[in-house]
Amino acid sequence: EKTLVGQNEKEVNEQSLTMKVVNLSDGDARGVYKNTTYDFRRFGTLKCYLHAEKIDENDDLNRGDLKFFIRLGSDFTENYYEYEMPFDLTPWGATDTADIWPKQNYLLIDLQKLIDAKQARNIENRYQGTVALTDVYTVADGENTINVVGSPNLSDVNVIMMGIKNPRKKSLDDGD
Repeated sequence: EKTLVGQNEKEVNEQSLTMKVVNLSDGDARGVYKNTTYDFRRFGTLKCYLHAEKIDENDDLNRGDLKFFIRLGSDFTENYYEYEMPFDLTPWGATDTADIWPKQNYLLIDLQKLIDAKQARNIENRYQGTVALTDVYTVADGENTINVVGSPNLSDVNVIMMGIKNPRKKSLDDGD
């Protein structure tokens, strides 16, 4: 089984990315993207290490207040797979490697789960007719979520987007 990141430096040029997101409105997201032409079918997993740090010592954000997301698709709005995960923030002034790179922030996506989510949506739609292809179809993957919109295809990924979401709360809002 091949892995997208770190398996073979000649196949994939592993990169780092830094984003600074502050004052993200409730229900809003910010991300970066790359236009590409990639066939993900030859890989079994996608790995990503996430480091997020608090802006100052008074920052009161907790796990789940923000979520990391990555989208793979032919576009950003109508045909994509999206994987979301809550993450831990490094405490202000931390110097310990385990605090800076917490194991909970290690993202390992089994790409077959994306395909399975799309197939589950299609089967549900075929027998119950309740899910439009334009709607976001969500499947839980532990505390993470997989979202499917449209008809994405891992054999023809034209855009990769990743970023941070401030999820809208259903009841009492976190105020951030």
